[in-house]
Amino acid sequence: MMALDWLVLSAEALPIPSPDPLGLAAPPVLLQALAYLTFTLHILAVDFTLGGVLLSLWARWRKLPGHASMTRFWRLSTPLGFSYLVTFGVPPLLFLQVIYGQFIYSSSVILGAMWIATVPMLIFAYGALYLHKLSHEARPRWQLPVLLSSAIVMLLVGFVLVNNITLSMVPERWAALYHASPGGVSSNLGEPTLFPRYLLFMSAPFVIAGMVMVMVGAVLKRWKETEKARQFSSLGWSSMVLGRFLLVLTGALLLWSLPPEIAAKVSAGGMETLFFALGLLLAMVSTGLVFQASRLARLDLSIAALVVASLEAAAFIMLRDQVRLDYLAPHFQLNELTVNAQWGLFGLFAVSLVVGLVFLILVTIRVARGLLAARAQ
Repeated sequence: MMALDWLVLSAEALPIPSPDPLGLAAPPVLLQALAYLTFTLHILAVDFTLGGVLLSLWARWRKLPGHASMTRFWRLSTPLGFSYLVTFGVPPLLFLQVIYGQFIYSSSVILGAMWIATVPMLIFAYGALYLHKLSHEARPRWQLPVLLSSAIVMLLVGFVLVNNITLSMVPERWAALYHASPGGVSSNLGEPTLFPRYLLFMSAPFVIAGMVMVMVGAVLKRWKETEKARQFSSLGWSSMVLGRFLLVLTGALLLWSLPPEIAAKVSAGGMETLFFALGLLLAMVSTGLVFQASRLARLDLSIAALVVASLEAAAFIMLRDQVRLDYLAPHFQLNELTVNAQWGLFGLFAVSLVVGLVFLILVTIRVARGLLAARAQ
């Protein structure tokens, strides 16, 4: 950590490293597009996994009608969701480092121990989900504490990530935080948007997991398991409504906690307004679709709701990045970055990405059919 002695600077300067002198391998707009795509996939995997764990805990604790079928479905599917969470979490982190490297590296070093701790925490949470899956018959008493521990650790990892992201956007706080804790055990608890951002991200899992349960209910209805279908759809719809309520509440809290000059841009008619309005429109459409899907037990409507919700997530992710650029505007401009395009390597990456996504979609469909077929007797 002593290598960070360069943080001792004059009052007129901020401890912001220079961008990578090698430049970007592609224009920023392409890197941003790939970051949006991969981060959307990551967030969907997070919402599916964390939301599934929370709903499974709720169904088990409340002993809801059909809770055995619900917990069985999530017990089999959440380890797979966690693998997607990790896999899709790497590319957006790499794109973040490429575009905003001098900011995210600095905040990561200042957080230090907290940031490094996310690796063993993720391993623990992943292992706990597999232990929960494999020990349900041999160790039934372990089920609740193991699943609860995985949920708590996932929530802690999310809190660390939001800490890092918020700290990366306020370089004027870096020197004070570093000098307060040169050993790398600082946090960004003084950031007004920290808890609203965290609560906003932790609300979305109820929406996505609820939509998945409505979709499973539609499948069960096709299989003539009417009562199980009703139970899945009922909890799924309730979860989705709760998630939407929490998103509205925490979204309003986040807007209120933003610096006034940045919050004003959401209604100023620029890109922020466009992404915000698009996200709200898609949220209303997806909510209407999932309502009809839960009422009519239609698989096509539930799939359409998930697709629209995914586009909604992408819109708000773009809004989030635009807000980041607004924060960093006094210190950083995308159009000022050096670009040394390497189109051959970029093309190879793009082809690999497309092939990988197609393969993943096919595998996911196949695995999903197996998970649905493995429903409780």
